[in-house]
Amino acid sequence: RQIPSIHIYSIKDKTIYDVDKIDDNSIQDNNSEESLGKDFILYDASWVSNTELLLKETNRESKIMHIKVININNLKKKKLNKSEMIRIVNATDFNGWILNNGRLLSLPIETSIDNNDNNNKDELLTGYIDSIVYNGYNHLAYYANATASTPTIVLTHGDYEVVGGPLGYDPIKRLVYYIGTSGNAISRQLYSVHIDTNHHELHMANNGTDIESPIVALTDDTLISHFSAQFSPSGKYGVISYRGPSLPYQKIIDMHQYSRESLEKSTNIIETDILDDRLKSYAIPEKDYYTRSVGSDPITGEEIFVDVIEVRPPVFDSNKKYPVLVSVYGGPGAQKLSCEFNYGFEELVSSSLDVVVLYID
Repeated sequence: RQIPSIHIYSIKDKTIYDVDKIDDNSIQDNNSEESLGKDFILYDASWVSNTELLLKETNRESKIMHIKVININNLKKKKLNKSEMIRIVNATDFNGWILNNGRLLSLPIETSIDNNDNNNKDELLTGYIDSIVYNGYNHLAYYANATASTPTIVLTHGDYEVVGGPLGYDPIKRLVYYIGTSGNAISRQLYSVHIDTNHHELHMANNGTDIESPIVALTDDTLISHFSAQFSPSGKYGVISYRGPSLPYQKIIDMHQYSRESLEKSTNIIETDILDDRLKSYAIPEKDYYTRSVGSDPITGEEIFVDVIEVRPPVFDSNKKYPVLVSVYGGPGAQKLSCEFNYGFEELVSSSLDVVVLYID
């Protein structure tokens, strides 16, 4: 097994600083229940400020995660040659395991920025945005600085997942962009959330009533769709990709002028006309996306729902009986279903052999 070690190289001093050689904390307390052991996994290493590097490490079972910070000023002054523990996440607290849900997003290190909207200098937020488990789901939280043990704000909430962590941040508008499941595990929709402590507190205190939510669906989250996105460092420009279930497209958008209408009217930068024409010469099966109840949990009594993609032969007759092929879910820790544009072996079987295929999560 590969064993990671942490080193920082100073270009100015031409010096290599060694940190946490084979996890000093774990070696000294190897019998601790929250020890990572010598063969820990490094999930993330991100600069949160000019002098602070934040580390996220887990044990091999992904049950324990250590969030630590290295201050290079301490290294240079020889005050400390190992990182400082900020917090420990124990997955047994939420009866699960820890997934690497994307990298954390550091906010701008500068203290102010020119805002052309009001010709003033706006104070910038510092710190970082990270994924946390909140009420059983992956959500985004804002930490004011590298050494904060608890978040200042939990930015997103509800019975859905944030997928892939924070994607981009606009310091002028204080907007964080992310992909969420919109209450349907198959979908991937694009959202923005505004960082405003008072606004979030009011919204949560009133259970969302009479207070506009700081979360905005930038794509139509009432539909089954799969979006992904990338953003410029300033958050002003985005490359938004629609990946299905219809023919994909990709568009470059000025996020300061964004609307769903502008996204629809923008130029597609990938060529799909040839594929569209070719598909017309094939018998393409139909796909239906839905959720079904399969009973109740015998312990908790909660109703259990499963997501299903039903693939039907091209000329489907509802009065006819069809053989059914179930494509088996192979989890845990994996998702079988996706609404991305894709035709594979099961779709070929459905069209060629007149079979109904069920994908079930």
